[in-house]
Amino acid sequence: MPLGETLAYLAGLVDGDGYFKVSRAYRTPGTVHPYYATTVGVSQLWPGEAVRVFAATFGGVVMDPKKISVGRLMARCELRGSKAESAARRLLPFLQLKRELAILLLEIGRLRPRRRLRVRERGAACVLMEGVRQALRSSHDGTRPTGKLVSSRLSLEGYQELTPEQLGWTREQLLSYLAGIIDSDGNLRIERKRVRGMIGPHYRINIRCGQVLPSRAVELLAKTLGGHVGLRSSRRQNGRNLATGSFNNRRVKLPFRRLLPISW
Repeated sequence: MPLGETLAYLAGLVDGDGYFKVSRAYRTPGTVHPYYATTVGVSQLWPGEAVRVFAATFGGVVMDPKKISVGRLMARCELRGSKAESAARRLLPFLQLKRELAILLLEIGRLRPRRRLRVRERGAACVLMEGVRQALRSSHDGTRPTGKLVSSRLSLEGYQELTPEQLGWTREQLLSYLAGIIDSDGNLRIERKRVRGMIGPHYRINIRCGQVLPSRAVELLAKTLGGHVGLRSSRRQNGRNLATGSFNNRRVKLPFRRLLPISW
């Protein structure tokens, strides 16, 4: 698969099962200013073939499932430091849901002070990085918009709002991204329908996908396959509503076989 399509697929995977994280640590007891470490990770149920593709593409390692999971085994790969920032930069043009998080993570790399800077300058940089870290943490639960911090870089102002058409995605990259979304937050079923007057039942292929509202990925899936986006209200007190889509092979505009060579 060409690199652009692979990155588009992995962006769909990260939009569903991935995460961006910035952690703060004091490396030694005498450290004055903390170090801010960046992490990009993906986690799926074992054996997680898609996680292996993520690790092979960005130079990571699939972690031992026995050490990171209790109960059901999980496949996980985490990239840290320069590898994490390189992966975020390469995935950025294809991300739809977590593009702002990737920009915030890259902001840490831009603000990280050099060793030769004065103590006062390093402290000022740490204050800015702490603000980015708090924004990234708040954005995980959707309680705080990240637009103000993201737009502080003039070169990226408005970038998080660009559509796939404006970003110049090819048709193959679009399908690769949707395959990543289906592999992360979707499922494929074979439905059996009984029709009056027919001797035997009718079987049809069905794709379902659900993500937390708002979801540009589910909207893009519905636009491409010719369906519509539904709403599933959460029954939990603090739960979040879901955007859902259901597509079968009798109604969609795109043949399902176009997605098969892409999905891992």
